[in-house]
Amino acid sequence: MTPEWLTAIASVATFVVIGATAIVTLIQLRHIRNSNQISVFTEIRHRAFRVRLLDPNSNEGRLVVEVGNFLDSAIAPLVKHGMMCWDTLAPFIASLRAMLGYRMWEDFEYLALLCKDFRVRFPQDTYPRRARALPLPKSWPEAAQSVALATAGEPGASPKT
Repeated sequence: MTPEWLTAIASVATFVVIGATAIVTLIQLRHIRNSNQISVFTEIRHRAFRVRLLDPNSNEGRLVVEVGNFLDSAIAPLVKHGMMCWDTLAPFIASLRAMLGYRMWEDFEYLALLCKDFRVRFPQDTYPRRARALPLPKSWPEAAQSVALATAGEPGASPKT
């Protein structure tokens, strides 16, 4: 075997090792991301984490507010005003499912089903007039402390308890 062949084989082997390393790294990053999402749901039970969430300067609080704002300003209006148009996208989705061989976008399909059912029950409204609002649990004690701290510097402000 000539030195050129040995160099070529070594280059291919190096490429394979680097490619495998990249794939393993991507898999690990996905696991880390999923772990972070799970940790938010478990940490929310802890007082220190709730304090950080309620702090307007914390990264955690800003991220949660951004997600909530996105859902409220981008997704909810689409649903509310009937712009989640399953009927328009259904032929495209059916074609993709036939090509790919699996049921993609099932969550979107379920959301469209809920919207269609809502429209049948309430054809004139975007929110039923007599519908009750979803109940909220009692706010965290840390929220009252945050309000007290925020209003402490305001003249004539009395914090709500």
